[in-house]
Amino acid sequence: MSLNQQPFFSILITSYNRPECICQCIESVLANEGEDFEIIISDDASPEAASIANVVRPYLSRSNIRFYQQRINLGEPANRNFLVSQATGRHNIILCDDDQLLPHALGTIRINI
Repeated sequence: MSLNQQPFFSILITSYNRPECICQCIESVLANEGEDFEIIISDDASPEAASIANVVRPYLSRSNIRFYQQRINLGEPANRNFLVSQATGRHNIILCDDDQLLPHALGTIRINI
């Protein structure tokens, strides 16, 4: 995906206090190879913010992954709204940090849109 190209999907991941889950969530999205997507993660000022940042950091070398750490706890609805405001894709998919996509899920969704 070029820098000026709009991704088809924005995968929006809310995170709060589950560093052990966020990696599996990200990996499940990345398993959908060949699909055009961005991943945007927002940690909602959780007590485990440093651990979550450490887990997410290796993925940030990818141009299609962004990570935000909220300074104050927004609460789930406002954190989701924040993610939507950052999304550039044609279609948004909202996940929680303990959710996982199946391989080929994005391709299946794309065919049915």
